[in-house]
Amino acid sequence: MACCPIGFPPPGGTDVQLVQRNTGAERIFTMKYDGKLDSGQCTALKTAGDPTAAELAKAYASDPRTKNFEPDEISETRTLDADWWPADGQDKTTDLCGRFWVHQADGALYAFAPDTVSNVHAIEKEQAKPNG
Repeated sequence: MACCPIGFPPPGGTDVQLVQRNTGAERIFTMKYDGKLDSGQCTALKTAGDPTAAELAKAYASDPRTKNFEPDEISETRTLDADWWPADGQDKTTDLCGRFWVHQADGALYAFAPDTVSNVHAIEKEQAKPNG
């Protein structure tokens, strides 16, 4: 899966599943992968599931798609869903790999790339509209 100029995801994964918006930067994906994360591309969080503003600033600055944003301009809310994505996936984040929030479990790698706060607000507003 060639996704990102920062060298993430790592090579060697199989069975890639991806959901993304065509109107923003949000992505969720998983792949079978039991290797180590590249310490040059990924940084372990001090507290799993709870990246600090400093950790986010450093990670986002390393990624071409987020380097011009302040961490508070990027949402921590996931609006995409898939049956293979754990409901609490972001809460399990152990590493930041550029803009991706990443964790590994049961031989798989899970990654979430959030969107801007303004895009997430627009998506939530649209999702709140009644059908009909």
